[in-house]
Amino acid sequence: MPYVKKTFRIDSELADELERYAASNGLSQTDAVQGAIRSAIQVPYACHTQEGRPDGSVPRDVYDDLRRQIEVKDEQIADLSRAVVLAQETAREAQEASRMALGTTRAAQALHGAEKADALLAAAPREEGRKSRWRRLREAWRG
Repeated sequence: MPYVKKTFRIDSELADELERYAASNGLSQTDAVQGAIRSAIQVPYACHTQEGRPDGSVPRDVYDDLRRQIEVKDEQIADLSRAVVLAQETAREAQEASRMALGTTRAAQALHGAEKADALLAAAPREEGRKSRWRRLREAWRG
């Protein structure tokens, strides 16, 4: 991996500590700084984990609270699912009732029309002896 030259400012106390560490471990200061940076990146500080837990585990009370929230959400989802099913059934029943009402309306209209036709035919004066134009024309063609 190619090296990149960077300049960082550190206080004199940290610089002295770096020199002592590098000398005691037989490292160059560059190697000591690289090792410290790699170590800091791979192992999180205790302040960066929940409540200073190095393993990153979740405290029991937080876990219990999250579990309760999930249970509440599960109940809400179940309630909504039941409401959707009920709404679908109601819509299906309303649609069926509408179809039946339409059929009933059509039957009532046909019955009403037949009754009106009968009433009009009964009320119309008929002349028994007089033939309709159509009948006269038909008889004329037949000879």
